[in-house]
Amino acid sequence: HKENILALGKSVTALYSRMDDTRRFPGKEDNISARMASRDSATTPANDATSTDTFKKRTDRQANRFKDLRGVKCPINFAQTKIQLAGMTPGEILEIFLDDGDPVENVPGSVKLEGHHVLRQEKMGEYWSVLIEKMS
Repeated sequence: HKENILALGKSVTALYSRMDDTRRFPGKEDNISARMASRDSATTPANDATSTDTFKKRTDRQANRFKDLRGVKCPINFAQTKIQLAGMTPGEILEIFLDDGDPVENVPGSVKLEGHHVLRQEKMGEYWSVLIEKMS
């Protein structure tokens, strides 16, 4: 059974080498926000287009991609964010999780300098959720 065990080991190693640093496999099925969006099909009724309503619509948009960067130090967390944004088309939304302190102080500002929009930056207990709209 030695050959079968070695083949199984190689298959498992190949499978797990495709995981990202959050131990998720690439693809739409690992996108937490996408899963939550498909499960949460409830929408808010359209009201008069006041500036508050427009802002709420922009910041409540669901993410197309998700990256958990908690525990990732600067500037690697910004580099990982740039990699995610590079694989997206303009108008798509990226949600990232960042630690408190330097990460949340630096990454959103750097993303803005790159020309993207930070739609939301929200404290979620011990970490931050940041919603970024990719621009051209």
